[in-house]
This record gives sequence, structure tokens and C-alpha cells, in this order.
Amino acid sequence: MLSAVFASLVLSTVPFSPADAPPHQPPSPLIDFRHLDATLTIEPEKGTVVGELTHTFRSVGQPRSRVTLHLSPAMTLTRVTDGAGKEIKPIRRGDVVVLPLAQPAPTDADSTLKIQWRGAPTGGMHFVTSEMAPARAEVWTQGETMFARGWIPVWDYPNERFTSAMAIRVKKPWVARSIGKLVQVTEDGVYRTYHWAMEQDHVAYLLSLNIGKFLIIEDKADGAGPGGASVPL
Repeated sequence: MLSAVFASLVLSTVPFSPADAPPHQPPSPLIDFRHLDATLTIEPEKGTVVGELTHTFRSVGQPRSRVTLHLSPAMTLTRVTDGAGKEIKPIRRGDVVVLPLAQPAPTDADSTLKIQWRGAPTGGMHFVTSEMAPARAEVWTQGETMFARGWIPVWDYPNERFTSAMAIRVKKPWVARSIGKLVQVTEDGVYRTYHWAMEQDHVAYLLSLNIGKFLIIEDKADGAGPGGASVPL
């Protein structure tokens, strides 16, 4: 036991990296991403996502003529348009997506991009189907440090922060949880949409969701927000 403790103390004094190791700085987006508003239809048993989002942003320093995002090659971009509805042809290099703008985005006013995409994520979003685990089928995301790009088109470095809203559409009886406050739940036939809003700005890897067959226990205490706690059935 003592030898294990001693070894642990010795290892704790060893530098994590060589003293002459160069720092790894994230690239600058040259864009100030201000808000993300996404609607996702997720099929837990199929392992698929169909999404549409709007990025609200401003240029940094000077008007910029392109926006760079990140998205896994496993995901297909189906349509991208600017705030005027003009279609944009993405330039894709691996998981980097460059979106040329018809007009440079200003620094002192908001611009928007609307993006539609679909696919079967191979990272960042994980599917446990009922065939794999009948007692605990679920969907969950793990974004840190740069895995949000596995399922949603974002600037996927932790040097940019934005507020977000997520509307997550799933078939009943699945329940969708996300970050922020549960604003409302709407129904459309066999589907139910959970509308979540995060008013505190955050980095991309904190975009998260969990989908399962949950029992929701509401907190009735003073000051408790909507949404309650989720208990797997």
C-alpha cells in the first residue's frame, strides 16, 4: 500500500509535458458566434440525426467574407443559406467546413447562416439501441474537448462562446434532456419535441443532450425551474 502511495507521489511530480514543448493554441475563428438555434430529429434505434440550425454571428476586427465551422465527414450538409436566403456552397476539407459569404459580414451588426444536415454520427453522439442493451437504450453526447463536430456544425474549439436553444424531436415515449431550461414540450403525432434554452454563453463542447425512456420527477421546491430530474425506467 505504501509503495503504491509513494509511486503515486513520484508520478505526480513528473511534468505532464517536456519543458520545451510548444504551446498548442486554438486557431482564431475571426468570427464572434453569438447564438445557436437548432432543431434536431433523432431516431435512437436507427442511430441517425436530421438537423437544422441558425448561427447568429458578427465579424471580428474587420468584415469577413467567410465563416469556418467543423463537422464530421460522416455527416452530410444538405443545404446552407445566408440571412437573405442565398444558397452557399460549402467547401469541405476533412472535418473543416468553409462557408464563403456573398457579402462580408459586418462587425457591428448580426449576420445569420442557416444550415441543414443529416447523418449517422460516428463520434460525439453515442447510441445504445435496445438490441445492444434492452434495459437501458439511450442516446448521449460527449463533446469535450472537440467532439461536438461529430453531430452538429459548430466552431469546435473552446475559445468561442455563445448562447443556445435546442429543440429535440423524438418519438414517444423517448424523453430528451439538454442544457439550460426546459421551455416547453410540444407534440406532433407520434413525435414529441423538447425545447431547451441556455441563456449563459458556453463553448461548443458543452452542447449536450441525453435521450432515454425516463421518469421525470418534478421539483416543487421554491425557486426550482422546470424540467425536473430524470430517472431511467
